[in-house]
Amino acid sequence: MFFVRIFIFFLFFNLVQAEDINKKYQTNANCKACHLDISKKWETSRHAHSHYSKNELYNKALEYIVAKEVVGTKEEVVVECAKCHNPRIKKRAVSNVEKIEMLLEIDKDTMNKMINTAYMQNGINCIVCHNVEEIHQDKKTVGFDAVKFGPQGVMYGPFDGAKSPYHFTKKKDFFKKEPNKLCMVCHLQGKNRRGVEVYSTGKEYLAYAKESNSTLKSCIDCHMSAEKKGIASNYGGKGGRVTRMIRDHLFASIDNSDIHKKYILISAKIKKDNLMVKVTNKAPHKIPTGYGLREIAVSITFYDKNEKKLDYREYSFSTDWLDKYGKLTTPHLAYEMGEDRRLPPAKSKEFLFSIPKGTKIINYRLVYRQIKRNMIRKLKIKDEFFIKDYILKNGILEY
Repeated sequence: MFFVRIFIFFLFFNLVQAEDINKKYQTNANCKACHLDISKKWETSRHAHSHYSKNELYNKALEYIVAKEVVGTKEEVVVECAKCHNPRIKKRAVSNVEKIEMLLEIDKDTMNKMINTAYMQNGINCIVCHNVEEIHQDKKTVGFDAVKFGPQGVMYGPFDGAKSPYHFTKKKDFFKKEPNKLCMVCHLQGKNRRGVEVYSTGKEYLAYAKESNSTLKSCIDCHMSAEKKGIASNYGGKGGRVTRMIRDHLFASIDNSDIHKKYILISAKIKKDNLMVKVTNKAPHKIPTGYGLREIAVSITFYDKNEKKLDYREYSFSTDWLDKYGKLTTPHLAYEMGEDRRLPPAKSKEFLFSIPKGTKIINYRLVYRQIKRNMIRKLKIKDEFFIKDYILKNGILEY
């Protein structure tokens, strides 16, 4: 029995060792020396906050799932979600024995260390995207199941002849010729344990491209930047630094860019005794898209001549997620999708609001919310980043 245990220990140890990522490449800390601007912009992105330790919404959503499920542990759900949230995770599945051990708090430290490594906490970082050697995605595979990572110490990118004293470099055509292919590895679509599709940004994009019969901008055109002359690496070797056509690594979202100004438009005008509001989606996917608790709201406040509030109206572009009793829940616990009020790509929606008597001033707003207000309390979110209103447009009309 002793020798069996020793054999299992060394087998497990060797497997783990074989999968360990060299400390040189685990985080973006060492990448900054040559890629400072790229690294700084990436640090502002949601990619840099994909681990639950850096994202209160993700962490609370995990805890909510575990609290509502009959069986399961937080560690188990983290491993499932890591398929996209942390694709370099060593652990790909949690066995029934391990679930029982965690529930009984037997050797819980081993699992905790595995889901809290430096490279997992560093999020969707350099070694996730730039160490992808092959993409073999179909409609059912996402995240780490859809890629093959290359040898450690090899970074893949869009350029020929790129050199580094720190790692090997190789060109991969999908970075320039098919950039959406890499994005779709995680952003194509995803389903929860009950088979309910809970996000589908990539599918929305592809459906619109087919419907409109046109060539659309790629994901990186909007969420990184247009190509521009710049320095990808501060290291230039004997020939000096090389100027190339590069993109910002912002992975632009509502909090680190003005991306909304280009793709979500609102206008308002008074027509007799009504306020007519028009919202237009110029993005090639629905708005909002991605995580299912996001919301874009049209809010209208009517004031009298003394700036006393007379009335407030609001319309929510969002989705409802329902549990088995038909009550609101989170996407990953849903048994079905309820009403989908999101705005499809290249579509507009008009609203007509009756103006209350005595109105002199009308304030109309377009607001983005990371989480719908009715779910903030359920998830016990306190981080201002997730609960505040992001004002996309704030307009005033006199009546």
